Amino acid sequence: MSDSFLDLHAGLDLEIGRLVLAEMYEEDDSADLVIVVEGDQYSITLKSALQPIIFPDDDLLYAVGKLVDLHIERGSHLRSATYHYEKEAAGTWVMSAKFEYDRPEGVD
Repeated sequence: MSDSFLDLHAGLDLEIGRLVLAEMYEEDDSADLVIVVEGDQYSITLKSALQPIIFPDDDLLYAVGKLVDLHIERGSHLRSATYHYEKEAAGTWVMSAKFEYDRPEGVD
């Protein structure tokens, strides 16, 4: 049984989210993870409302690497991904994401 691209992506979104939220202070109420992709290389910026710079741990770097690899394998031309996490009044976190893609060469 093979997993579809969307199923694999959703699993990585959940894994990345879990790892990002593990970096949050109890008092944090929002966080942003920005991934910039150039070819097969990527960079990560992670910050929260109370932490202007968070150095991602190896597990988060690995999970993001799996996401980038998935997009490379799919040929999606992922340029960037921005994940935003917002804590609701009840204490639960809500995630939203935005993905930007390069247009493949020769496609108008």
